[in-house]
Amino acid sequence: MTAADFREAVGGLVHRNDENGERKLQVENPHVFHEIAANLKVLARATAADKHLLVVGLRNLGKKVAVTGDGINDIEALGFADVGISMGTGVSAAKEASSIVLTEDDFEASLRAVMWGRNIYHNITRFIQFQVTVNISCLLTVIIGIVLFGRPPLNSVQLLWINLVMDTFAALALASEPPVPSVIQGPPFTEKASILSPTVWRQILGITLWNTIIMTLVMVFGRLIGGLDSYSRDTPTIYAMPDGFNDRLATPSAEDMKYTASQSKVRHLTYIFNIFICL
Repeated sequence: MTAADFREAVGGLVHRNDENGERKLQVENPHVFHEIAANLKVLARATAADKHLLVVGLRNLGKKVAVTGDGINDIEALGFADVGISMGTGVSAAKEASSIVLTEDDFEASLRAVMWGRNIYHNITRFIQFQVTVNISCLLTVIIGIVLFGRPPLNSVQLLWINLVMDTFAALALASEPPVPSVIQGPPFTEKASILSPTVWRQILGITLWNTIIMTLVMVFGRLIGGLDSYSRDTPTIYAMPDGFNDRLATPSAEDMKYTASQSKVRHLTYIFNIFICL
């Protein structure tokens, strides 16, 4: 559409009161602008005033607008947009009114800037999602283990080891994830955007449920799968075997049977820890 036809159809800019009673800069014919904006791709032979008119109209429709410019006439449009992008060779006034200043006069650089900016948000979301999933899974595993074994299936050293891996290697891996090209195609983030969106919460709860089911099966049927000797809920967890224990296994006494059951319980708890780490 040509700028002349655009101006004739939508009119100019006027100050009106919005729904909240605040005086706001608006397009003279908002309904016509809404119809044109739905199909407009290129505004030909446009001036800086036409650019400002287009930005104001789009902002009033609730759109997120990014504007590029390098001249003194682009200041109003750059300042009114959500994100103003000025070229590196532009005038100082345009750079002051912009949110991003490109070091090169390359429009594709603005797309890369948006891509990496969105990628930071996604990386934070990935890391928080991982942290919350592991913490909830660990909490449920400990609670179920206390009911089944009479003691936590994960001791303090194992919990510290899990926390160490989560806060170092996982943080580095997820925080340094490079952006994928599809990240530029999604909608922009608003000021009220939540890191833990409903989609992320569904993934957290779904994976947590899967982890909990697997860990419960391992805790209940792990002895049968591992071919371990039977032990009761009250069997103590003894990590150090007494002297000469292996020599007495041919004719074990009642005391030796207690140590054998304890050894099976310790091995079962080791299975639980390793399977949790793999999950």
